[in-house]
Amino acid sequence: MRSFLLEGFTLYELLVVIIIVALVAAVALPNFSGLKERSLGKAAKAQLKLIIRAERDRLMENGTFYPSDASTVTDINAINSNLSIILTGTDWNYSITGTQGNVTAYTDRIGSGGYLDCQYSLTYNTTSTSNAVEPTANSACPK
Repeated sequence: MRSFLLEGFTLYELLVVIIIVALVAAVALPNFSGLKERSLGKAAKAQLKLIIRAERDRLMENGTFYPSDASTVTDINAINSNLSIILTGTDWNYSITGTQGNVTAYTDRIGSGGYLDCQYSLTYNTTSTSNAVEPTANSACPK
């Protein structure tokens, strides 16, 4: 009786295994990329909700949003400091545009991948009774 381990594999057997592994990888990798982007999107939405909550707290304490002069702040350290929150800028750029009566927070995707034009936004208006609860996404964001 000849031992299978001593004979080794034929070239055809190795090619079949390589083709099967390549097919599985080709099916799995695009799904993984989309799953990663959807989870990053959920994190961005949660951060926007955090920013808006912090802005509402600031409004109650100081009577104004940050920034209150109709400008846009993009410095993450200034946002963290003025709103007493902790955002990290590893996957998203954050910006806030505020006026006396409303504030809008934005996230823009940074890094690599197919969703670099993805942006989420959330607005809070002191005069509106129907403020959005969930951030809105542009068409470049994963569904």
